[in-house]
Amino acid sequence: GCFIACSRDQEHKYYVTHAIKEQGARVWRMLEGGAFVYVCGSSGKMPQDVNEALVEAVVSHGGMAPEEAQAYLRGLGRRYQVETWA
Repeated sequence: GCFIACSRDQEHKYYVTHAIKEQGARVWRMLEGGAFVYVCGSSGKMPQDVNEALVEAVVSHGGMAPEEAQAYLRGLGRRYQVETWA
């Protein structure tokens, strides 16, 4: 599956963090199934906000403590890619 979140061309802003939080159980199942995560966009707060939303999903649906969830995400290696720009 793919989640698309557009925040520029619409009145109601829908960010990727909203999609991750709404679809947390599905995100967890996808990660466990070998999914890749590509985070692309502004280098401001977005990458950290996305990481925090992913940690929340792993904590809630993977039954891990926050520190374990962060380690789990780091352990994804090449499956979790972040490409940002200023």
